[in-house]
Amino acid sequence: MTIGEYYNSKIPEYYPTMYQDGYTVPQILFAARRSIYNRYLESQQVNEIKVTSEVKVK
Repeated sequence: MTIGEYYNSKIPEYYPTMYQDGYTVPQILFAARRSIYNRYLESQQVNEIKVTSEVKVK
């Protein structure tokens, strides 16, 4: 684990009142970007189409 990963692992998911809890602007932006990226990944998994086919030989 790098120093950056350790530092960023303590930042929670984004919520609108993070500034009132003492988080800095870069920390809030990081949390917002991470939540946007996670929502994007979830939408990609939902849109994934899986096609299976079966061939039977007589």
